Parts: sequence; C-alpha cells; structure tokens
Amino acid sequence: MLKKLKRKLLEQWKELLRKKSIA
Repeated sequence: MLKKLKRKLLEQWKELLRKKSIA
C-alpha cells in the first residue's frame, strides 16, 4: 500500500518538475 502511494507521489513530482522546466 505504501509503495503504491510513494509511486503515485513520485509520478506527480516528476510531472511537476517537467512543467516547471517548460515554464
């Protein structure tokens, strides 16, 4: 359960970083 949550957070973080890089 925790692993799944961590993975979701990591994916969201990666997306945020990508958006910041583009912006």
